[in-house]
Amino acid sequence: FYAVRQNVGWNPDDAGAQSYAWSPFAEVRELQSNPEDQSCPFRRFFTFAITLFAQDAGFVFGTFGKEGPKERTQWMTAMAGALQGFTKSLFPRFGLSARPLLQVPSTATRLLAGYLLRDEGAGIVSVPYCELHAPRNDTALFLMYARETCECLHSCINIVVVTPVKDLEKQDGSKDEPTQCCFTLDGFIFCARTPQEKKLWLRALLNIQVKLLNCAPNPTAKDLRHWRDA
Repeated sequence: FYAVRQNVGWNPDDAGAQSYAWSPFAEVRELQSNPEDQSCPFRRFFTFAITLFAQDAGFVFGTFGKEGPKERTQWMTAMAGALQGFTKSLFPRFGLSARPLLQVPSTATRLLAGYLLRDEGAGIVSVPYCELHAPRNDTALFLMYARETCECLHSCINIVVVTPVKDLEKQDGSKDEPTQCCFTLDGFIFCARTPQEKKLWLRALLNIQVKLLNCAPNPTAKDLRHWRDA
């Protein structure tokens, strides 16, 4: 997208315009401003923000006038749609799985598996096949493979009680369902294919940590079947 300084004509080659590449690790979000707050520089505008998590950067945009609220909605809808389309284009075709692969014994304790995008830094995005395992001996494994055949292991995160898990979506209490796809696990930024899939991953990760916190015994085969069906 392009950010153009006020009163500068539209010309991508002009010094007044700056271009920024889309990143799947981003959020488009409406902002609230108080028109009575004299300290707020956006008090006369209808604002929204784009946050680029991997770059640790953000941009605030504002519309104004009688059509300001409508125009803000149009901009946000267009930007969010472009972001979602770009994000989905990076994923292969797949379905989330909670069942182990019979031909791969190491997947026996799988609880959830599927592709995620992972920020590798310097603008590089990888697409590992991720697999969350049930906890054993006070640790749960989050494995990242090259493909869904689970034959080539790339890396592993050991999840313990204090491993940080964070939803990167700003919570304002007005939304029951997630609208963006990013979260972090142990400092690594991941992006799910849809907000609903992100919600499943976060629920599974947080449930694991609750079991670790409560010092739950190693799961039996019956426990695993119950957890997968939950």
